[in-house]
Amino acid sequence: EAGRRSDDEFEQAYEAERQRLQPQSSGGGNFYPALMARVGRRFAQAVARNAAAGETLYRDAYGLLGIKKTATFNELRAQSGG
Repeated sequence: EAGRRSDDEFEQAYEAERQRLQPQSSGGGNFYPALMARVGRRFAQAVARNAAAGETLYRDAYGLLGIKKTATFNELRAQSGG
């Protein structure tokens, strides 16, 4: 039985190797603060207010802010205070 591992040793080695090979999550960033930094909080608020008031088409507001979804726009409004 030279060179053989016990079941416990095998499980420990297997788990250590699995952890080593598992991709590490970078965690990413938070989309909304990054968007605010990119376009500016005041600009985002102004665009959101104008779209809500009907002065700017939502299509145009999305384009100005670089977003595509209504849910993203609504969350942006909530987080920007616009």
